[in-house]
Amino acid sequence: MSPQRKAGRVLRAMQKRPVAGVAQLAERTELSEPTLRSSLGQMEKLGLIREITGRKRDRVFAYWPCIEILNEGAEPLP
Repeated sequence: MSPQRKAGRVLRAMQKRPVAGVAQLAERTELSEPTLRSSLGQMEKLGLIREITGRKRDRVFAYWPCIEILNEGAEPLP
């Protein structure tokens, strides 16, 4: 399977559930964790995915376009 198809699997999984860890994505996509990390890194460079914990291990990623839509109009009042 090509890297683009693998990244497509990850993207579709993130679109269904926009916040997930690597282990959760591995289960949903049936891809290995190293393959997932590679796909997530590529999508992170494109601005589609963001790591949201700031940790080195047990990182959690968010599908950013969906998060931005959910945040629209949610700015705190002055």
